[in-house]
Amino acid sequence: MATATVALIVSIISAAITLGGLFWQFTLYRLSGARLRVQTVLEFHNEYGHVQTVTGTRRMTWDDFIAGHPGEPTRLGIEVVRVRVTNVGRSPVSVDNIALDIGRSSRLRRGRSSVVPWSFRNIDASEPELNKPTSGPTRLEAGSTTSRVYHLWPLVEYHADRDGEIVIRGTATAAGRRPTLSRRKFAWRFTTGDESWFLDSGVTPDVRVYRELWRHSYDEMVGGIPRIMRREVVRKLEEGASKDELQAYLDEVGRSDELGRYYGVVAFDAHKAFHKCEPDPKPAGGEGEPSNDDDQD
Repeated sequence: MATATVALIVSIISAAITLGGLFWQFTLYRLSGARLRVQTVLEFHNEYGHVQTVTGTRRMTWDDFIAGHPGEPTRLGIEVVRVRVTNVGRSPVSVDNIALDIGRSSRLRRGRSSVVPWSFRNIDASEPELNKPTSGPTRLEAGSTTSRVYHLWPLVEYHADRDGEIVIRGTATAAGRRPTLSRRKFAWRFTTGDESWFLDSGVTPDVRVYRELWRHSYDEMVGGIPRIMRREVVRKLEEGASKDELQAYLDEVGRSDELGRYYGVVAFDAHKAFHKCEPDPKPAGGEGEPSNDDDQD
């Protein structure tokens, strides 16, 4: 009996050592390859050009957010998400498809969906990713980081209204690997009717117009004049200006531009955002004209 017991113990120890060796080899293989860490960072670019950020958190109220960011608080700004990708492995890797994962659509039983929203751009920023956003694959050395910065609205609003609810996480794909997602613990959940990352929305007509003018400024046929004249645009909308009257104003202030800017779509979207409804397609004179509904999701 003693011999049999000793033999059994030796066998168990040998099996444990073998399994331990296999586990260690697997661990070394994982550590020697490329591994990604994906994070979502909320950035609030306010009207004064200041940037306030928060990393690794779920959605919060404006008061909780601003409590950790001393300075002059203002609700007028652009909410963007930075998808930050870090190579935490030991080998260089090519990373692609840096985007937002919106989970499984209510209309798609299988698989996950990812979307690439409008890239956020600020020509006055010193950071290359904000000044001249990049796209496509990026090579990451061990320990290095890259990121993409995207507008949250109107993409989130569109998908939340369509599906009733979406859960957003960052996603990126290393060459030869499956997509890596940011931690589920810090996912952002949005439902129909949400207009802001902040739980106490506080989105005013002024904010909605500001978002539209900023987005349209990326169009070379629009430029930055409407955004620069944002206060006057909002004032005219508050006074009841129609879409056509607003376009006439923008045409007037942009007359010195030799490129022949086109402000019709800008006026339409600004009017629609301010009133949260379709502009009246009829001009003040009563003559009908085709509706110019070219707004994008």
